[in-house]
Amino acid sequence: MNNKKFIKILRTLSHEEFAEFYSYLKVKLHKQQAALNTFKYLKRFHPLFQDKKRLSIAYAYEKIFKQPIESNPSNRKNFLNIISDLNLNLKEFLVIRRINNDSVEGRLIWSTILMERGLNEEFFRKITTLNKELGAISLKGTTTHLYHLMSNYLYYYKVIQKKLEPQIMAIQQAEESLDHFYCTMRIKLACETLARAKLLNTKPPNAHSISTMVPIIHSLKENNHLLAIYYQAYQLLLGKKDEDYNALEALLKKHRDIIPTEDQHILFSYLQNHASSQLRNGKNSFWIKLHELNKFAADQMLFTHKGLISHTQFNNIVNIACKVKAFDWAMEFIDLHEQYVDKSIRLSTTTLARAIIYYKTKNFDPILPLLLQMDFIDTHQAIRAKALTLISYVELNWKQITIISFCKSFSTFLRRQQKINEETIEATQNFIKLTKMVALGHTPKEVLREKIVATKPLYFDMWLLEKTS
Repeated sequence: MNNKKFIKILRTLSHEEFAEFYSYLKVKLHKQQAALNTFKYLKRFHPLFQDKKRLSIAYAYEKIFKQPIESNPSNRKNFLNIISDLNLNLKEFLVIRRINNDSVEGRLIWSTILMERGLNEEFFRKITTLNKELGAISLKGTTTHLYHLMSNYLYYYKVIQKKLEPQIMAIQQAEESLDHFYCTMRIKLACETLARAKLLNTKPPNAHSISTMVPIIHSLKENNHLLAIYYQAYQLLLGKKDEDYNALEALLKKHRDIIPTEDQHILFSYLQNHASSQLRNGKNSFWIKLHELNKFAADQMLFTHKGLISHTQFNNIVNIACKVKAFDWAMEFIDLHEQYVDKSIRLSTTTLARAIIYYKTKNFDPILPLLLQMDFIDTHQAIRAKALTLISYVELNWKQITIISFCKSFSTFLRRQQKINEETIEATQNFIKLTKMVALGHTPKEVLREKIVATKPLYFDMWLLEKTS
């Protein structure tokens, strides 16, 4: 049941929305006890819905209806139909909730209804008010431009005013609204096309269609900051120049208060991808740029704009901060953002993040008590934690027998991992082998150093080289 669309949508509901939906079902389905009992069973798993056993079709059916699902051939089909009906009710609830909350969509639909039924005076009053409000909105995203276009369409093209002269100016304003929406969407889609072509390693499309729009883009972008920013993003994605990166970053920070979070997140990803690409090309100056970008994203809540931050991204942010020695910021980030990591992996994620900071600051004493008491369910986290544990054993001069025994168990653990890519396994096994050589002390440092430099792939190579100096 975990993969059902119904469950996936339920995961996105806040506690308030979930409670409202339950109340909605109790009224609408008050005679459908089977559906209500099914939802009553499911609601205990909100918001994560991660218990695979208790959310399996057979297990859930037996708990809800007090009989095995196999007791009747039609049980499974009937149960799936109940879930399907609940899903339809959820869609209906979300649409109604959106319309009823004085949303722009709801007001546009209501204006259309008034117009279609010939209630011209009320229609004109409603659409005039909406049009003025949309024009005054400071947060100018592509959705705002779309709403303004739709409002203008109703206001200017379905004209019911008696005087003709004001309508001519109104139509000109509608044309400008159309230009703003069209140009913004075209340049935004062009950015996404270039970004995806790069990710898929395919040839980017011909830029001719955008080049023909340059004159109108330049005429509009002074009063359309979102268009200006996406046009700068387009220049970055097309030319991949560092000056375009700097210009885009400056524009994004300058207009942070009027650019919607969704657009900020998209633009942030373009900057992040460019910075990561430059780091792979050996431009180490981009470590500080990437950290500054992460600081901006954290301040703007871009990492958590959809509710949760992945444990991988969480630890990457801490790693980058440590790379530029922003240790205090890294620890503050952990404290402020740990609440946004999935509960099932939160403690292990923050424990590993703190251990990374201790390692980078060469404060090895707290690492072992921190890591040895933790059960890491994510394999990548477990590998990183074991590596830091091994480093701490060496740094704190534990007995050779303890270090060698841990190396053996660590290596055995790696051999059992089937879902980790081969390069990760090889790099870690090489790290274990060389760390064992460091701990034993039998190999001359010069020879060991040459061996470390020659070994690829290899994790924690800089630490290993330090041990041979």
